[in-house]
Amino acid sequence: MMTAAELQARAHQRAYEQRVSVRAVRNRPGYYTARSRSEPRRRYTLVALGDDIASSCPGFHYRRHCKHVEALRNRLAREGRRFSDPHVAPLPALRAAS
Repeated sequence: MMTAAELQARAHQRAYEQRVSVRAVRNRPGYYTARSRSEPRRRYTLVALGDDIASSCPGFHYRRHCKHVEALRNRLAREGRRFSDPHVAPLPALRAAS
């Protein structure tokens, strides 16, 4: 069984490799959406409150870690948001596909 740190590191890597995109929900501060990779028509809701970020995706439900949460955590870190967990570093900004 993987530790929480290993699960977070794996989710962090998957978010980067799969170029997970997170979009802010208009007029809903702290709410975001991310598209499912396996079911492209499905979107997951993410909520960011303080240091806590939650996702409606099955991975987060079962493991409490997922690539969607890590993608949002990295986006917020790049935007200047600070988290109390010092070992989480933001991913480099991804270039948009042409």
